[in-house]
Amino acid sequence: MSYSTKPKVLSYSEAARGLVDRDVQRDVEDSCRTFARTLLDILDKFESISKMVHSIDMLGLTVPLRPRWDSLRRDFSELLWQFRATAGNISGRLKMFCNTILPMAAARDRELMQVLHSFMTISADHANHIRSLVEHAMRLSAVLASFHTEFAKFTSLQTKMGQKELRELSGKIHELDGIMRDLSASNGRLSNPDPTHLVHAVMRIGSSCGRRSTRSKLSHQKLALAGPVGAAYDSFDQKRNEVAHALYSTQLCFGKGDKLSTAQVSLSTLTIEEITTLESGLSLFLGIWARFLADSTDIYHWLKNPTKNRVPATVVDYTETGISFYSTLSMALDVCVTGIDPSRFTKT
Repeated sequence: MSYSTKPKVLSYSEAARGLVDRDVQRDVEDSCRTFARTLLDILDKFESISKMVHSIDMLGLTVPLRPRWDSLRRDFSELLWQFRATAGNISGRLKMFCNTILPMAAARDRELMQVLHSFMTISADHANHIRSLVEHAMRLSAVLASFHTEFAKFTSLQTKMGQKELRELSGKIHELDGIMRDLSASNGRLSNPDPTHLVHAVMRIGSSCGRRSTRSKLSHQKLALAGPVGAAYDSFDQKRNEVAHALYSTQLCFGKGDKLSTAQVSLSTLTIEEITTLESGLSLFLGIWARFLADSTDIYHWLKNPTKNRVPATVVDYTETGISFYSTLSMALDVCVTGIDPSRFTKT
């Protein structure tokens, strides 16, 4: 696929052919592997900070903080289970779409309408699980951001250092969390997203976790996202850069300080990483699901009235190539599932 520095809107065919490219497949799977590893790293940081908070509690300077922190840690652990289960559920839907629905559609199988109706009914149940995941993630991020603000006030009072920087950092973290909410809500409302939106969400998963795709041309193509979702992505990325700068300024104020300063920097870093990582994961799941539902619905309307509705793009692409980009996405989601190893954490 040719690419340039000019933002591009992809056609369905361009998006589909791009996502089944072997280099893109490897990039996406590597990105999902990095995403899963990042989630587990965040869990490790929760546990590490739990020990720091316990040491601070022993000083008797404030009401015990560890019970609240351990509650947050358990909540994040439960969220990981939910991410893992949701990735598996979406992957299962995509596999059936690729292995059953599309071949039947390409063959104009008379039984497809009945099969598709059952398929879409079950998919609607899975959509509820995705909404539950989004709501859980947003609740956790909001509580974590509030805990960070309270801890920052406590740190400022005790150390007398970086008070201005901590106030600015806490404010920007709350703003970043708010934009993540708006972005997830916008993604969740999409009913017939542009194919460019799907590709953007897929390629974003790696870069948000610090991994830059290097193999595929598609990963270097600037994509044009129109409407509220595109503006929300721009706002999130801009605010993320502001937060990174504010964090750096805060770190300079504290340097290598006492255990309270160390805990503050660790907590700030974790809070930012949690918000940005969850955003990319939610964007991936919502982006895949919105496009998948749109394609399923297009097939349904086509079957109901084939004379008035054109053959859906997903059926045309499968008929011409014998493969669907949903197979690439299914394999990538399977990498997320295997990457979140249940033995690494327990639901306690």
